[in-house]
Amino acid sequence: SSAKIDKRLSRTWRRAATGLIAVSVVDLLFIDMDLLLAGTLLPRADLAVFAVCLKLAFFAKFGVDILQGLVGPEMARCYARGDTAGLQRSIALSNLASVVSTLAMVVAAALFGRAALAMFGPDYVSGQAAFITLVAVQVVNAFGGPHVALLTLMGAQRRINFAYAVAGTLLVVLNIA
Repeated sequence: SSAKIDKRLSRTWRRAATGLIAVSVVDLLFIDMDLLLAGTLLPRADLAVFAVCLKLAFFAKFGVDILQGLVGPEMARCYARGDTAGLQRSIALSNLASVVSTLAMVVAAALFGRAALAMFGPDYVSGQAAFITLVAVQVVNAFGGPHVALLTLMGAQRRINFAYAVAGTLLVVLNIA
């Protein structure tokens, strides 16, 4: 009986993980797609600066994703128990941790961005404003909360992938426009 539950749980997690992996891959592709599209508009030197800023800002996004992902198991337990208050509390704590840490990263980018960019060369310091802006955009991501984990928990990976497809299409269309 225990082995039967373990196999069923394992299948459920594999099914959920497949969609989540697809979401993560598409999420990573956005950065490369943005660089590809920016490369059609920017001179090489400016593209190099923008690419470094974008990749460094990705660490802020990674931090937000980790903080939002840490709440996943507790959300799953609350969801399985039908504990709506516990689920809301988990989401609220995740949002608070994500927003506060991302605001701290914006401050750090403002205070130490020049030094971080200077490690790549003196020409990269010119990207400090872009770097701060790209990190600040992650505050919006932080306010969004652990939406991917919540939608995955509810079996809505296809909705997430559809939303990413629409966002990717808009990114391409708006960059071309």
